[in-house]
Amino acid sequence: MQTSNEETAKRINRGYSLSVYEKAMADLKALNVHRITHIILGLPNESRANMLATVKYAGQFTDGVKLQLLHVLEGTALAESYRQSEFQTLEPDEYYELVADALELLPENIVIHRLTGDGPKRNLIAPKWSGDKKRVLADINRVLRAREIQPARE
Repeated sequence: MQTSNEETAKRINRGYSLSVYEKAMADLKALNVHRITHIILGLPNESRANMLATVKYAGQFTDGVKLQLLHVLEGTALAESYRQSEFQTLEPDEYYELVADALELLPENIVIHRLTGDGPKRNLIAPKWSGDKKRVLADINRVLRAREIQPARE
């Protein structure tokens, strides 16, 4: 799904509406298939409230969630938009706190499959800090422990 914000979905050329996502989730549930939703945090021009609304929305339909930090990669339309300063990527602490907030919004039965990802370093334009995945996961765990959320294992 990436986002529940239809304006953002059009901007990133997702290619389908939320009604398509909802139908797919219902169809998979009818087949008793474990449903996983991919959410990208930090999409251009999305507010913190938009991102958390996406997490809360997904929690109604899915059995599992993969959280992903937006990566700007060389050779993409997103890279050109980033170079023209049309948006900024998330800062580390901003992302870590956002992940913690997202986890607190999700129902307890939701399986967390991913807390971050790592774009190919040779193509990664931004955010550069995300290139050190071990450090990112350690820092996310630090925030989760401080907020008494069970630390992640990825």
